[in-house]
Amino acid sequence: MAYYTNGNLAYQLREKQTVHKKSAIKIKKSSIPIGEKLFYLVTVLIVGAIASVIISNYAQIVEYNYQIQKQEQSIKAIQIENENLQLKIAELSSPERILAIAKERLGMKLNEEQVIMLSNQLNPKQ
Repeated sequence: MAYYTNGNLAYQLREKQTVHKKSAIKIKKSSIPIGEKLFYLVTVLIVGAIASVIISNYAQIVEYNYQIQKQEQSIKAIQIENENLQLKIAELSSPERILAIAKERLGMKLNEEQVIMLSNQLNPKQ
């Protein structure tokens, strides 16, 4: 029923309505239970620890490989130097060179009568 009140037709009388309250049951919804959260946390920590151990092991392996390569390079350089020194020893210990130095620098003369063979004395088995 619409009543006319002071020229306003929009005013309506409110009828008494019987109010039926519906009891709403609120269910508290937890996203993940605490036990499950702890399980996930521990799992993530374990996986992270294992990954860090694996990564550190690979880093150490790479470091060892680098050191091995460096040592191999130094071994090759030393081998080349040894070969050069062996050639120099062979060159400096030649009998012709020793005779030339003995005659020119030291003023020695070769006495054919007093030649001693040292190679037989050094190796008596021969």
